[in-house]
Amino acid sequence: MSQLTFQNKVMIHKDKMYRYAFCIVKQRDLALDVVQDVLMTCWENMEDLNKVRNTEAWCMRMTRNQALQMFRQKSYQWDRLENANNKKTSLPDPMQYTESQEEHRIVQKAIESLPDFQQEAIMLRDFQGYAYQEIADITGESLSNVKIAIHRARKTLVQKLSQQLEYGQSRKGLLES
Repeated sequence: MSQLTFQNKVMIHKDKMYRYAFCIVKQRDLALDVVQDVLMTCWENMEDLNKVRNTEAWCMRMTRNQALQMFRQKSYQWDRLENANNKKTSLPDPMQYTESQEEHRIVQKAIESLPDFQQEAIMLRDFQGYAYQEIADITGESLSNVKIAIHRARKTLVQKLSQQLEYGQSRKGLLES
C-alpha cells in the first residue's frame, strides 16, 4: 500500500479517532498518544488494511482497544471537567457562562454515571454520529445489544436530567423569593 492509499484509507479518520480516544481517556495529550500509536500500528501493518472490509470501523476498534489498554495501564483519573474549567473563555455575560458551565457539569456527571458500555455507545451514537451497525462493529457487541444500551442510556439520562432540572428550578425559585 502506498502513502497515498494510507492517506485516503486511514488518515481521513484521525479526527474521529481522536474524539473517540478522548471520550475514553479524558485527557488531550493521552488521546493524541493513543491516535499516534494506532496510526503507527496501521502503517506497520499496511498489508492487512487491504483485507479490511470497513476501514473506519477497524481504525475505531483499534483506537478503542488502545485507549482502554492505556487507560487501564496507567489508571488515569477522570479530570476532563477540571481541564475544561481551567481554560479561559471570553463570554460577555458571566452569569450566562456560569449557568452554561453548571449545565455542562450536570450533563457530564449524568453521562459518567452510566455503565461503561452505555457511556461508550451513547458517545459514539449521539456525539460522534455513528450508525448502530458501525457501533456494533467498533465495540464488538451485537446490534441488538447496542440498540438496547443506547435506549437504556437515553432513558436514564432523561430521568436524571429531568430530576436535576426540577431541583434546579425549585432552588432558583427559592433564591429569587
